[in-house]
Amino acid sequence: MGLYSDYRVLGLVCDGPAQGSCGSLVNSLGSKWFVTCPVDKGRSVHLYDVSALRLKGSAKVCSGSESIAVLAAADEVTFAAVGRDIVVLKRMKQVETWSAHEDAITSLLVFGNYLLSVSANENRIIAWNREDGEIASDFYVNPGFYITTITHPPTYLNKVLLGGKDGSLQLWNIRTMKLIHEFRGFGSAITNLEPSSVVDVVAVGHSDGNTVLHNFRFDESVLSFKHSEESSVTGLCFRSDGDESLVSSHANGDLAVWDLNERRLRMISHEVHKGGVATSRFTSGEPVLITTGMTDNCLKVHIFDQPDGSPRVLRSRSGHVGPPVKVRFCGGDGRQLISAGLDRELRVISTIRDAQNRVISQKALRKRKRRSDARIRSEVVVDDQFAGLPPVVDIAVGAARREDEDFANIVTVHEGIRGAFTWRMESGALASHVLKTEDDDNANANGVSMKVTSTSVQISPAGHIAFVGCSDGSLSSYNLQSGRLVASSPQKHKARITAIAIDAIGETLVSGSDDQSLKFWDAHTMQASGQPIILNSGIELISWSVDSDLIAVGCDDLSIRIYDAETRKLARRLKGHSARITDLCFAPSGRWILSSSMDASLRTWDLLAGVEVDKLDCESPPTSIALSPEGSFVAVVFAGQVGISLLVNKAHFGAASMSLGKDDHQDQTGEQLNELDVSVADDLVTLSSVPVSQWIILSNLELVRERNKPKVPVKKSESAPFFLPTTSGLNPSFDVKSQPREIVEQKRDRALGSLLELSEFGRLCVDGKYAAALDLAKKLGPSGIDLQLRSIEDADSQLSVLKYFVYALSLQKDFDLVEAHMDLFLRIHGSQLAEERQCAMQLRELKAAHEDAWTDLRDSFSMVLTLTAHFSGQQ
Repeated sequence: MGLYSDYRVLGLVCDGPAQGSCGSLVNSLGSKWFVTCPVDKGRSVHLYDVSALRLKGSAKVCSGSESIAVLAAADEVTFAAVGRDIVVLKRMKQVETWSAHEDAITSLLVFGNYLLSVSANENRIIAWNREDGEIASDFYVNPGFYITTITHPPTYLNKVLLGGKDGSLQLWNIRTMKLIHEFRGFGSAITNLEPSSVVDVVAVGHSDGNTVLHNFRFDESVLSFKHSEESSVTGLCFRSDGDESLVSSHANGDLAVWDLNERRLRMISHEVHKGGVATSRFTSGEPVLITTGMTDNCLKVHIFDQPDGSPRVLRSRSGHVGPPVKVRFCGGDGRQLISAGLDRELRVISTIRDAQNRVISQKALRKRKRRSDARIRSEVVVDDQFAGLPPVVDIAVGAARREDEDFANIVTVHEGIRGAFTWRMESGALASHVLKTEDDDNANANGVSMKVTSTSVQISPAGHIAFVGCSDGSLSSYNLQSGRLVASSPQKHKARITAIAIDAIGETLVSGSDDQSLKFWDAHTMQASGQPIILNSGIELISWSVDSDLIAVGCDDLSIRIYDAETRKLARRLKGHSARITDLCFAPSGRWILSSSMDASLRTWDLLAGVEVDKLDCESPPTSIALSPEGSFVAVVFAGQVGISLLVNKAHFGAASMSLGKDDHQDQTGEQLNELDVSVADDLVTLSSVPVSQWIILSNLELVRERNKPKVPVKKSESAPFFLPTTSGLNPSFDVKSQPREIVEQKRDRALGSLLELSEFGRLCVDGKYAAALDLAKKLGPSGIDLQLRSIEDADSQLSVLKYFVYALSLQKDFDLVEAHMDLFLRIHGSQLAEERQCAMQLRELKAAHEDAWTDLRDSFSMVLTLTAHFSGQQ
């Protein structure tokens, strides 16, 4: 089971062929247009509406190493080719799977009432009936002809046009399953076939970047365009809004617009998608073009409304291009994340609505290039090819000053950069200050000059001060409103500062370094506070719990050390990871701590018990983790993945299955462990595992009955009781005839017998089966045990019950439940027991057993309270 379960993956927009998946699918349903994008390495699909690019639905198609090879759609049904199978989705819900191919499916085409599937390795085409999945035709093309693409020329009944890897074309009839004609080749592999609005003319795209408009009736080329020899054609689409033009998309990310009337290139849009364009398609009757990228995790909607005929981006959705390296929750509601990726972007990601995702702009750096103010100079080279700041090394997010426009609330440090950059999430851009370190280079112990870079950062709880640690071991504080230096630490670490943390009230700062020391500082003056803690291992990570006032330190020796912030003494040392620890975070309660590692595991530790309570084995190593403020979700970044996985913490919403860490008895059998438990329990007073309410309510049963009494007395029915006999007929009357004496005596004996019959609990006590009686009492609820005890009326049975209670108390098990039952029994039958002389001795024995058990339990309570007060400093 585990403590966590998958909820969703954030930041994924679309995959492409570069991720081992297929291009996106653009289709219409009535007058509305939709885009179906493969995501999660082609294992799932997202459905967006083109009008606003809202996420309308998603579906898991396959798992493991499988991925979607090609998509097709008709009405509300989507077809996804996965290996040799076709997965059928209706309204994003999988309804069935079709299987017939012996090799992987490479192309799909919706053709009237049929779906054509092509397996290039088999040279095989199957026509499926879209309604029931029955095979209408199944045939093989000529050996040696490798099919790369397929289309249906309009007005060509039952015929499809196939493009080959060798540049040749074939026309087939799917009903007769015969080759109609083989056209002359073009010399390079055909990548796309797109029918035009002109009958018999089809646009042919090639791998060498050449685009040909070919008339297939006469087997003649009408037009030929070429954009680039180094960029293959990935898509072709004609405008249908009255403008005679053709748009070709290419593997280098360019869009080329060709004027068909003037037979020339009209314009080129360069790098519309970094890494190449995977899909391009016009909506019917509109100058609206939809494109998706091969590698940039981006979906764009363009509109051709510029005077020069060029397109502009009307709306778009995008995510990280490179894998994120840091992720943190921002705000107290857990609805937004800040993520920094290897693509040099800082993004705001919503956990509830993808439309709110956005990138934080870095355009302010280009403006700084033109300024001469030395106060904001940076070492970043900003030119026309500027791609963004270097990847983030550390990030800090503050929520206290979100409403104050003068304060930045995000601070980042980057690879190879002196100083920290400030950002404001609400404005979605860089702030106006760079928190600079000293301009002069420092020298190391050997006198060799070295470049100082910023390596770690933290924001105070009040949100007005940022602390920046550097590679030379120095630590400085800055005002986030003015960007000015507040204080610097006079005593440095001997090596790079790797992590910084601050307490809940912003008074004390702690820093860790490669010099294996943990130092404490006054957050206001940056003066050392007390003696440093020397470890025998380098420090990589620090996390300070504001609830429990504990400090977690991730070390190079693959262990996690827990220190008490007040006494600064080691409280726990957690071991279990087998590779470098990548991130740490405390649960809101401060009792649990989460750790991620390059051993591809996410572990949860219980600090009170000092053990691992859950281990989540991942497909790839988690590099960064963040727990939402209320503890309901865990955001996890995995190596090599651009999406951010959001996991549900099941313990937050109810009971969760957890497994404790390995102990010293893990090699024993279950039978041996049970024997060990019994031997230990013999000297202890144990409590029952039944709910507390089950035995507490026994002392309040009279109050419950009083409350349940009706407020108005029940009126007697005017009609006769239903059990009085009547005579049959149209006018029935009471049968006043007397019954035979034998029948009356039988009924009376039966009624008296049911009243005098001993209860099951009482019978077990009379028979001396005290263990069985105890098991029965534990199973009964409050009302059930009350009925059982009240039914014991005679003195002999009551004496047996007293002996049962002596036995139960002597076991020193289920003490709370036995005491509650004994209290109820004595309150019901106390006056009667006091009058019976034979019960006096048994009552004295019961009193002695009760005092012995309570004395042992009271002594245990006293010892626990004394030790707790001593270790917590109350004594």
